[in-house]
Amino acid sequence: MSIKISFIIPVYNKEKYLNSCLDSIYKLSKYYKFDQQFEVLAINDYSSDNSLKILDKWKKKNTNLKIFKTKKNCGVSSARNLGIKKSKGEYIFFVDADDFIQINAFKKLYQIILKNQSKDLFLFYSTINKRKLNKIDNNNLIDKSTNSIDNSLNKINNHFSLWNVWKMIVKRKFLIKNKIFFKNLFQYEDMVFIATIISKKPKYLLINKFVYSYRTTDFSSEGKKTSSRSLTNAIKTYFYLIKINTKFKNKTIEMMIAIIKNIIYVELFVLKKNRLLKYKKNYPFLNHICSKNLEAQNKIDSMIINS
Repeated sequence: MSIKISFIIPVYNKEKYLNSCLDSIYKLSKYYKFDQQFEVLAINDYSSDNSLKILDKWKKKNTNLKIFKTKKNCGVSSARNLGIKKSKGEYIFFVDADDFIQINAFKKLYQIILKNQSKDLFLFYSTINKRKLNKIDNNNLIDKSTNSIDNSLNKINNHFSLWNVWKMIVKRKFLIKNKIFFKNLFQYEDMVFIATIISKKPKYLLINKFVYSYRTTDFSSEGKKTSSRSLTNAIKTYFYLIKINTKFKNKTIEMMIAIIKNIIYVELFVLKKNRLLKYKKNYPFLNHICSKNLEAQNKIDSMIINS
């Protein structure tokens, strides 16, 4: 039997949670011939804590755990791309090192995958800090009432997190055929990745199960916690999404664009005048909001001078 699912785990300084993450995946060995059906690819993204030691310990017990090491901290996008290229499974499941999967729900999802291998994409629900923020019909494993991928994505999203790749399992051949990889972003990379998938019109199913558990922590999976490049990163994301939507008009992608624009506007409010003028010059679509920001700053300066 060929490997069905590759679990791809970017790892950067996650010693506190890594054992829990791996334990949740390897519990599947109680129900399946793990080595024959699954593989785990952990990309150690130049961790400075004990993450690599923990991976090595798990490797001694599990030969199908593949550990890849980067020579510098490259970020989650680069780590996941390496995982896609090195994986051998028919399907890919992106798992963050500080999260875990729900075994019983995954078992039911896996049964559906085996019976529907013509599908490119399987969507499902997630909990956040063990809280179920979505309401689903547990009487039906597959939601057949949802007739569009936009509606399905809207159903699995919640007010805390939007468009995350760990809410789906995607066929590897579909990604390779359509040359779908993560862009070199340290934020919003999931948005662009999912928007690209949507634009390729995948065959999909929405599964009425809470398969993934997201744990809120102080640091995100990409490792680089920074604000200095966040505005430029958001602008890059905006242009990626605009490019995708120009070729393939879609309401979900348009919603992503609207959210990114709002994020950009908020980021602009903290800039000084010289940087606002620079962005106004370089990015015409920001002209109006930059002008408004400059007007506000001038009024504040005037009030300070006259006070």
